[in-house]
Amino acid sequence: MSAKDITPRALINETIKATLPIIEQDENAKKRYLSMFIINDYLFLLNNDTLEVLNAHREKGNPYATYAFGRYHLCVQPDADSLEKAEQFYNYAYKHGIADAGAALSTALRYGRFGRIDRRKSHELFIEALEKESRLAANRQLYNIIFGDDDIEKNPGKALTIVNELIEADGEDDPNWAYQKAVVILNIYGGASSIPYFKKAISMGSISAMSIYPYTLVDEDNDDADKEAYIAALKEGMEKENYDCIYNYAFEVNDDEKAHNLLHKALELGSKQAACLLGDIYQNAAEEDEDYYKAWECYNTGARYGSEECMERLFDMAEKEFVEVSEQQKEYIALCGARLESQKLINAVVEAYNHGRLTDFAAEIEQYYLPAYDPDYEEETEEDELPDDDGRYDAYV
Repeated sequence: MSAKDITPRALINETIKATLPIIEQDENAKKRYLSMFIINDYLFLLNNDTLEVLNAHREKGNPYATYAFGRYHLCVQPDADSLEKAEQFYNYAYKHGIADAGAALSTALRYGRFGRIDRRKSHELFIEALEKESRLAANRQLYNIIFGDDDIEKNPGKALTIVNELIEADGEDDPNWAYQKAVVILNIYGGASSIPYFKKAISMGSISAMSIYPYTLVDEDNDDADKEAYIAALKEGMEKENYDCIYNYAFEVNDDEKAHNLLHKALELGSKQAACLLGDIYQNAAEEDEDYYKAWECYNTGARYGSEECMERLFDMAEKEFVEVSEQQKEYIALCGARLESQKLINAVVEAYNHGRLTDFAAEIEQYYLPAYDPDYEEETEEDELPDDDGRYDAYV
């Protein structure tokens, strides 16, 4: 495969099919295979033939294929029972020694993706996964250190040391570590300095690098800021099926229908932002019930992808009775949003609980949400519709 042909879709599908059959005998093949399941965005690019290969190996009990199917079902949710399947597949792979499955379970338990939260167990699984050299856990650790999340002190310099060690251990050809290094350089030295690093990661097939690279071209510290180059980069990203580039190019076209179609394409590829914006468009222009249900469906898709903003929009629509849902359904939406750490929905859950509702979740509410309740919380009236340009993207969650 030539450098020109290394699109994210080609990279993930060809790598999976080439490495899975030899994964037990080849340590490098195992590393490359597992790297394909670090980034959530990749999972929307799996071709049917790749899914068939994975399923065939899963049915034979292969824990690596089972883990991959768990990631696919959790992130893409192609079936009504995808969350149940994801939990089943994660647990199977974890019990059969796949460290990345432990890291995946850790994140799912932290954010209640399987209908419950257990942050103590989540932390234990994360530490265990790091000790077992999980690539998914290493990716999350880098994020925490770069940005100071999960009560970890922000230290991009330390992150640079770690990512250089990962590159030295795994070789120079891993697109995810190349991307991570670009993000660290961006956060230490700024956009202009990070450009060659993002270009390198893109040339290796990193879809996440394509999300950020256009912004480095118009970064405020870049003396050669070039809007035309920014547009060209968005177009390049669109060709590589990068949903951030598709989403942001929609703001650059002067054709409402074309922009609308671009937003739907971004949504199909996993964009939470497109889900939220499309829902807003349908809701704000609603003239009949069908428009409200279109808005609801967009928000619901974003919520399945893990968007707290979409959860909030669903709750608001239910609260205002734009769609017909039960009080129980509305409060469960609030609970799911609280699990994603939405302050607005944490407050809604606590208020419902204080009025004698959601009692089946008393332990969870008393442990996590009562201490986080903020009676002075005020919802922001303006939202930044564009993604941050510092590397904070969906791929990390």
